[in-house]
Amino acid sequence: MLAYDKGYCMHFRLDQKALAQRWVLLLICCTISQGVKIIGDNKEVYAGEDVVLACKLVETTDEVLRVDWMRTTPQASKQNIFTIIRSRDPVSEDVNGLKDRLKFAGSIEERIGNIQLLNAQVKDNGNYSCSFVLYEGGSVSKSIHLIVKASPEINVPSVTPLVGMAEVTLATCSADNAYPPASVLWDASSLGNNVTAVTNSKENPDGTISVTSNLMGIPSRDINKKEVQCLVKQLALNGQYIFGYSINIQYPPVSAKVIPLESRAPSLTFQCKADANPEPEHYTWKRDGRPLDSKGVGANGSILIFQTLTPDINGLYDCEVSNVYGSAEGSLHLYSYGNTRHNYVSWIVVILLGLTSASMYLCYRIKRNSSGQYASTAHSGSVAQPQQRTSCLVLLTSATTMALHFSLEHFDQKRGVSLESFLDFADYLVVFQPADCNPCSYLGASCSHQWVSGFPQLQHHLRLLLLVLKQCQLGLGDNPTVP
Repeated sequence: MLAYDKGYCMHFRLDQKALAQRWVLLLICCTISQGVKIIGDNKEVYAGEDVVLACKLVETTDEVLRVDWMRTTPQASKQNIFTIIRSRDPVSEDVNGLKDRLKFAGSIEERIGNIQLLNAQVKDNGNYSCSFVLYEGGSVSKSIHLIVKASPEINVPSVTPLVGMAEVTLATCSADNAYPPASVLWDASSLGNNVTAVTNSKENPDGTISVTSNLMGIPSRDINKKEVQCLVKQLALNGQYIFGYSINIQYPPVSAKVIPLESRAPSLTFQCKADANPEPEHYTWKRDGRPLDSKGVGANGSILIFQTLTPDINGLYDCEVSNVYGSAEGSLHLYSYGNTRHNYVSWIVVILLGLTSASMYLCYRIKRNSSGQYASTAHSGSVAQPQQRTSCLVLLTSATTMALHFSLEHFDQKRGVSLESFLDFADYLVVFQPADCNPCSYLGASCSHQWVSGFPQLQHHLRLLLLVLKQCQLGLGDNPTVP
């Protein structure tokens, strides 16, 4: 029992001694660790740049035997990437291609374990650990976080949906090859509430992330050329980027029509226009269903030109306009009286001469009949009124003159015949115009000066005819002087 106790006690003492030695070593290590400090900061760089990861041991004079660099990434656990041994050359590990991109940028003697990472890539993101192994057997470590950012490549490609009733992609906006991933949104208030945005993302082999947002809706003509905006946000960008885009809906030609263009007389120019997207590519002109001939009519794309206005160009002109999606037709009906100015003026001269001659002849008959009526009715006490017959004749002639006046005005507006030239001719029909002549006083109540004064040219015509009739009635002469 005693031997057992002694043995037990001896064994216990040996254990106590070993435990004390361990505590001494642990205390030494803790003392060393507590007195040592490593200087190093986290880093943020852009993809493609070089970066130095700093790791410097301070507040110790212990000799450094080795420096180890470890890396932990989201894709891999802790890995050794670089080792610097005091008595040997630095050795880099081939971890994800780091061997050719790592360089030792420090000094073991000065307790500097910096490394340089060339051409930083997004896949280099992670936590880097620098560990100094000391001669006394202790080690000190520090963790450094490296962030490699990548600016997004923003693309707003052209999307050309065809008009229809099914929902399709109206516009696309993408922020590619970015880290961290970008936020892609749409401002489509101009399209109302009938559109939605569908966004998805994917990770690229180099660690970057591409985000694409599609604007979905019904492709209709009324939203063509409406403006929308793609809004992109990302840490590498300075604020929010805004990219404008015009909705581009494709559709065949609709609402074709032929409109006049400004041109110089005697030619006329017309243009065939239609609402289409893309713009019409082909124009085909026909006259009465047949191809155009070259006689006075020419076509150049959407333009139709009439060189002269003659009756032989009259007809129905059709324009067929088309693009890759379809076609539409517009038409023009042209009717020309031709160049009849001289013939028309000749007829005016004949009519006026006829009216003047008839008026003079009727005046003569009225004058002769009036004398007989006065003689035959003198004994009965009744007095004839030749003035009333003359008034009726004047009013009848005035109505004829007014109709002629309005026909001349209409012809002047449509065909360019000068009404002034007609009035100049009328001035020569009668040369006697007494200054004190008042036609309305001659007609008495049958004439309204206010009504006649509303038509200056008509008043001039009436004045000429009234002078002729008055000359006949007063017997100033049977034959008026004409040039």
